[in-house]
Amino acid sequence: MIIKIKEVKQLLAEGRKVSVRTVNNEYTNITRYVEKGILKTYEVILLNSKKIKVSADHKFFTNCGWIECKNLLVDEHKILCNDNQYYKISSIKYIGNFPIVDITVDHPDHSYFGNDMLHHNSGKSLICQHLIAETQKIGGIGVYIDTENAYNVDFAKAIGVDNKKMVYVSMSLLEDIFDTIEKIIEKIRAADSTKEKKPVTIILDSIAGAIDEKENDADFAKAGYNTGKAIILGKAMRKLTQLIAREKILLVITNQLRTNLSAMAFADPYCVDPNSTTINIRYKSLFDNEYIYESGTIQELADSYFDEIDYNDEYEIDMDGDGIDILGYNFETKQNEFHPIDKFIIKGKLDHYYTNGILKCSGNHVLLDEENNELLAKDHPDYTLVNEPINIVDFSIANIHNYYANGILSHNTTPGGKAIPFHASCRIRLRKAGQIKATINGIEQAIGIKTSAEIKKNRFGPPLRKCEFNIYFDSGIDNYGSWLIQLKNYGIVKTAGAWYTIIDQNGEPIKFQSKDWLRIIESNPGLKELAYKQLCDKLVMHYNTRGIGIDDVITDTNGIDNDLLDTKIPELDEDLLDD
Repeated sequence: MIIKIKEVKQLLAEGRKVSVRTVNNEYTNITRYVEKGILKTYEVILLNSKKIKVSADHKFFTNCGWIECKNLLVDEHKILCNDNQYYKISSIKYIGNFPIVDITVDHPDHSYFGNDMLHHNSGKSLICQHLIAETQKIGGIGVYIDTENAYNVDFAKAIGVDNKKMVYVSMSLLEDIFDTIEKIIEKIRAADSTKEKKPVTIILDSIAGAIDEKENDADFAKAGYNTGKAIILGKAMRKLTQLIAREKILLVITNQLRTNLSAMAFADPYCVDPNSTTINIRYKSLFDNEYIYESGTIQELADSYFDEIDYNDEYEIDMDGDGIDILGYNFETKQNEFHPIDKFIIKGKLDHYYTNGILKCSGNHVLLDEENNELLAKDHPDYTLVNEPINIVDFSIANIHNYYANGILSHNTTPGGKAIPFHASCRIRLRKAGQIKATINGIEQAIGIKTSAEIKKNRFGPPLRKCEFNIYFDSGIDNYGSWLIQLKNYGIVKTAGAWYTIIDQNGEPIKFQSKDWLRIIESNPGLKELAYKQLCDKLVMHYNTRGIGIDDVITDTNGIDNDLLDTKIPELDEDLLDD
């Protein structure tokens, strides 16, 4: 059903659930209808005759990532439309001042199709903007490198960022980004004459939106720059790790969960049907150390090797070190060779696939010829679209990054290498845990989201800690609200009905309601310091003070994250032991 965007306001006011089309042929719920007032308005027209009226700051997804209307270039930029094709912009013209509205959607990429074009509503970079604000509060310098044109000046100001005292850089090439980070560090430190160096926070938001020079110079239909991007990231992280280790610098790099760093944005990934795709593998016998060769469908071989595979879910199985090789082609030696499987990647289900009668795969599965030329299945003349559901899987393969699928040479998934997880001092995974709703003018509306954060790796303290906090659309992270929740959970704050009681630094009880908590904590520095210390005592683990024995703990083998292990311990050479 097609409706005008202004009709969404009435439908939401009536308590109706309204969904809008987004990427991958899915629909996402509309959470808010936002009236932005009378603004300068521009009409954007594409070569496919699609057009829309937007403000200067409105963002479209283009062949160069997310770009605001004011930065679009006629005849150069192309906008992604809902037929999964990019169309060149034929004209952009100012048409006067008009009422402008927008919607927010319940989608991890905050994107939706309107007038057949892919649009964006802000929210993804909130955590980064809070980090900049906190750095400025302690006299530090904030640097924001934006690859997606996602920085919202007005919202950043609302959560406490001083935009005039922040360094903002907009760029998309990986090589330029890391050169710029290095130059910024050197320039800031050269100008810092204080004995105690100012803290510096550098945000790279995000690595998923960045491209390398090879990808930038190539044709838009060309796919597969994964290996080159991984090499650049590896070199950059080795160099930057040494540079910032000697300085008071926080480098934050964001990425999207379950996103391939080098895949076309929002496209279905490189993948094949596990039920009908035959591969060739080998592994060594436990008895005589000789290779055993097997051929079978991916599903047959996986079911014989793993206990249980849920092909409708999305997850990875780390096979690095398992000793299973898969047959592919080495373009350097010009020979078929077996190379190790690093990961088995289960990617869920698609509602369609492409086939040449031999291989069933996703539209963006990359096929290789004898010259290492790449072509997407959807663009191959021998492959046709079939509108039927299919489960999809793929591999990450060491060295050659390809394998034979039903005898057809296919590119594997390579998620940009492991340089960033390896060099990171702390890795945090964020997930949406739910919506925050309130009744406004008699209508229940979503006013924020509850977010779950898990420390996946930590060199500063214990990993695997989790927490939840609220993010409000109009004010960002509710920091002190999360304090109150934890103080209540640990019994530091007592409750009786709607009333809370806390003992202040003088031993006096303070009685209040939750709506008064922010005013109380901000107006009483002594209480704020005491509450913070009490939270640290409860939440921060102190080494060598466990007070627990071996009978007080259990071992949980579920959800082990191999990224926590930075390096493998080499096996001992028995000849060395003899010496």
